[in-house]
Amino acid sequence: MKTLITLITLILIFFASVAYSQSEYDVVLEIPYTNSLPDYTYPNITPITWSGGEEKFGRWRQFFKGFEMGWGLTYNTKWNYQDNTWEGRDSGDSSSNICAMIRFNVAEGNVGGNFFEINFAKGENAGEPPDWNDGAYYYFYDGSRKTKAPAAMVIHGAGDMDTLIKFCPNEGSSPNRINIRNACDGKFYIEHEEIGSINYKNTYSSITNPLMVFNDGFVGIGHDNPISTLDIKGEITLRGIDILLPSPPLPPDNTDETMTMWMDKNTGNIIMRIVYNGEVRQGIVVLFKNLPLIK
Repeated sequence: MKTLITLITLILIFFASVAYSQSEYDVVLEIPYTNSLPDYTYPNITPITWSGGEEKFGRWRQFFKGFEMGWGLTYNTKWNYQDNTWEGRDSGDSSSNICAMIRFNVAEGNVGGNFFEINFAKGENAGEPPDWNDGAYYYFYDGSRKTKAPAAMVIHGAGDMDTLIKFCPNEGSSPNRINIRNACDGKFYIEHEEIGSINYKNTYSSITNPLMVFNDGFVGIGHDNPISTLDIKGEITLRGIDILLPSPPLPPDNTDETMTMWMDKNTGNIIMRIVYNGEVRQGIVVLFKNLPLIK
């Protein structure tokens, strides 16, 4: 009898250890399977929800393997599995009624296009769904050597809001400077992309117009192969300044050798100032009354 009790005890210890091991290492959150966007019978559940703390804050929710939601984390709103929509806010408190979400969506195949998104929606009343187009959002796309899809960062502003990239060096740092580097051909490009696709398939294609390029101290405008300090392809427009305002400033102590040219806004005269060897010479280069009239 004692031997039987010992054997049963050992068996119970064994199963308990297996159960403990599984609960510690093999916990799986099962999401009901669906082939496409599910219908109303699909359980609209959030696998993980965090709540608590101050009542004014909304909940954090984590989603997995859903339609357009490979992985997602949301604040103050719930994503609906059944119809791919967003539900109302938990909190409408003015100090915590924004909505936020981050998600990672996996593209099928090694084509690039996997992206990470960060999104914000401005505050509204409790129960109001977020309007993601009313806030700023950011996309981070990965690239692909196979399809030539570029890695890209996209900043999208809401409505008529401007977007910008702002670099702020740490105050008091020495040297206090900002570096932008291109580790490839040594050129830094500013381009306009006319046609581009983020739906990468066999190849990625786009048409870009170089607006400006910086190369080894040279600046090219309208093309990407500058051969002088300033190399411009196209016309140059020189805007006038009011002669009643101070003229362009002189270099300190007139020690720099410079040439400054501007157009007088009132007379139309083009004026040039040259500073050389400490001497300042200035005069009218083109007199407006001598210019031919174009009809």
